[in-house]
Amino acid sequence: AATVVAQTAYDAIVSADGAGNIISWNRGAEALFGYSQSEALGKPVTLLMPERYAEAHQRGFDRFRATGESRLAGKIVELHGRRKDGTEFPIALSLSYWKTDAGSFHTSIIRDITAAKQAEDTLRKSEERFRLLVDGVKDYAIYMREAQGRVTSWNTGAERIKGYKAEEIL
Repeated sequence: AATVVAQTAYDAIVSADGAGNIISWNRGAEALFGYSQSEALGKPVTLLMPERYAEAHQRGFDRFRATGESRLAGKIVELHGRRKDGTEFPIALSLSYWKTDAGSFHTSIIRDITAAKQAEDTLRKSEERFRLLVDGVKDYAIYMREAQGRVTSWNTGAERIKGYKAEEIL
């Protein structure tokens, strides 16, 4: 049953052996990275990451083999993945390790977060435009408060009209 769930999951689920070679590859991984299962199995997991991550990956992998310590296990980490065509894209990666009599293994659950990153960027740009607009108004005091009354925004018009600098009010 676990194999069926892994194979039908939307997210990429990739397992590797103690040598760092891919031993399990689901349909989500095929869709995300562009490699078929036969192309991915047996290949090093570094196939899926930009070259700039290879050295840090090797250090972390060596540390885990020597000490059993992992800085990524049990956390969701934002990185970049690399598709078969060489394009990079932002990912959220969740990594887990386990040991059996056959050795140590790790499984990654990987999600493409391109849409979320684009939404964050759009929001950031919108907030910057709003801030520039509000800060450019000099004839009106424009400020915002939280429900508790604490001032969270104070424009140059408010500084001129009320006589307080933003750093004195915020």
